[in-house]
Parts: sequence; C-alpha cells; structure tokens
Amino acid sequence: MEIIAGAFLFSYFLIILLFSWLWLKIPVKKGNRILTNKLISVIVPVRNETDNILNLMNDLWTQKLDPSRFEVIIVDDNSQDDTPEKVKGFINGHNHHFKLLEIQNEKHQVTPKKRALTEGVEHSTGEIIVTTDGDCRVSPDWLDIIDQEFKDEQIEFIAGPVAFTGVSGLFGNLQRLEFSSLIGVGGSSIQLGYPNICNGANLAFRKNSFTKLNGYTGNGHLASGDDEFLLQKFASRSPKGIRFLKNEKAIVYTSPKRTLSEFYQQRKRWTSKLKHHKEWHIKFLSVWIFVVNFVLIASFVGSIVGYFNWFILAGLLGLKFLCDSIYLLVILKFFKLKMKWFEFVLLQIIHPFYIVLFGLVSNYGTFNWKGRTYHE
Repeated sequence: MEIIAGAFLFSYFLIILLFSWLWLKIPVKKGNRILTNKLISVIVPVRNETDNILNLMNDLWTQKLDPSRFEVIIVDDNSQDDTPEKVKGFINGHNHHFKLLEIQNEKHQVTPKKRALTEGVEHSTGEIIVTTDGDCRVSPDWLDIIDQEFKDEQIEFIAGPVAFTGVSGLFGNLQRLEFSSLIGVGGSSIQLGYPNICNGANLAFRKNSFTKLNGYTGNGHLASGDDEFLLQKFASRSPKGIRFLKNEKAIVYTSPKRTLSEFYQQRKRWTSKLKHHKEWHIKFLSVWIFVVNFVLIASFVGSIVGYFNWFILAGLLGLKFLCDSIYLLVILKFFKLKMKWFEFVLLQIIHPFYIVLFGLVSNYGTFNWKGRTYHE
C-alpha cells in the first residue's frame, strides 16, 4: 500500500510542479492601445441580483473603452425581486448602449442561464461577445484590455481571471485559497494546450464562431457548464485560438459564499458536470485528483489501524504540502495576495475530504441554484 500511495503522491508532485511552471510561462498581457474597432456586446444573465446589479452597471458605465464601441445587454431570467426595475431605472438615467432583455420562466430544452446567454447573443450586434455575472465587479480597463487581445485574428476565445473580493473570516479566506487554485489550473491547462476549466464571469469569444458551433447545443440541458463546455467546443474548432488573459487589470471580482450550505450547493453544481465531459484529459485529471485524495485518506486511516507506516505517511504529506505551497505562492503572487500559513495548513487537512465528498455526491440527488432545484 505504501508503494501505491507513494507512486500517486509522486505523480501529484510532478503535475503540480508542471502546472506551476506553466502558470509562470503564461505571458503577462500589457495593453498597447492597438484597438480592433470591433463592436463588443457584453451579455449579463441575471436572476435576483437586486443587491449587486447597479454596482456592475456603474462599472460598465465607467469603462475607458469608447461607449460607441460596446453595448451592454442585461438578460433578466424571471427575477423574483426588483432587479428589472433597478436595471430600467439605470438605463433611463444613462445612455442608449445599455439594454434590458426579459425572458420568462417557461419550460425549455435549454436550462435558464444558457437560455439567457443564448438570447443575449441572438439580440446582440457585436462581433465580440463578453460575458460576466450580475454579482461581479470589473475595472475601468476591462473591456479595453479584452478588445486589444482580439486584434490577433487567431484568437477565438479568451478566458479571464476571476478573484474574490470582500473576503472576511476564516471561511471566506479558505474559499479564496481554493478558488485561486482553480483559476490557476484553468490558466495553466490553456497554456499546456489542453484547456479544462474556465469561469463564465470573465469570458470573451467571437460571435460568428459561437454561431457556427451551435452555442450550447449538446449540453444545454445541463444546469452548469455554460463556460467549460463552450471552452471545449472552441478548443475542438481552434486549439490555438484559446488564450488566458493574464492581466491584473482584467480580473473580474466576485464574492465568496456566506454560508456552508450555499457553498455546498455551488460546488455540487460545479462538479455535477464532470461526468458529462467527453475529453480524455478532463476525465483523466478529474479521476486522478479524486484517486490521489482518496489514497491520502486511506493511508491516514491505514496508519491508525496499523496497516500503513506513520513515517511514510508523514513524508507523503510533507511532499504534498511542499508542492501545493509552491503552486499557491505562484498563483497568489499574480492576485497580489499573501499566503496565510495557518489557513493553508487547515485547507491541506480539509481538502482531501472535500474532494472525495464532492466526487461522490456530484452524481446523485439535487442541488439548488437561484431559487430553482435541479436533478442529477
């Protein structure tokens, strides 16, 4: 058993070091003000975002990019609060490049968020589609930086960085550490040429390519994956046309979950799509991460009952601690965050159980999202 555990942890060490190196190899994008003159359409699907939507709209109002160069389409997905009224009030007090599109809660083959995004794209006039969420914040340079990237006609799809803001307390800080690692994996995998994850809060792609790929057809019935499945479609069409936008001014900010229940529902929604991926490298990475963490737990239990050597376990845990700390230090440096070692050690203890738990529960039961219940 010690040999098996050692082999898995050594492979983990090598892959995490590879991801750390790949992250460092991603070129840091610095704007050179060469604009594309293409119209950008920002699509924002929202549901019950009365507390957040005006913050985002003000951020979009103060973009450095010329207002004639972009439009903003807020797609309201049958909100049960006064989100639409707040959007209308903002539009009435500002100029015409903000629009509200309201859709109703009707039975449809496409799940609500993907339907909202699809309708937003269909009603857009831009050549470049940019997506974010109603609870996000963006910098004044955001659209300007994205626009500059598309001067390269090879680029079809851009995944941007997302980070947590307004973080407080131990629970929020642990979420920020774990979420930062996921953004790092996404950027590193794109740099490797085998993209696996991205975040829909900060995406951009060419509209004509989206149309040719039939948008979310084939995965529209799944509640999650409006970002990752689209990434895979673009990668199958143009593997060299995928970029990760490593620019601190292009970071989109969102908030961590406030309660353990909200966190559980979100992570169950995220992991529910894993079994629907068809790409071998995504299946391999998912299974490999699950097995590595399961082996760690089994080794710990085995050491308690006397079937696993404590010294070997300590060495394996030390190896994991070393490679994870190197990786996170590299990622956190980009986000200008400092490692808090107590939180890191605590996350090291929790994370194997977290991975195994969601690896098991993601295949069963239901999860709630935006006041709706979805079945797996």
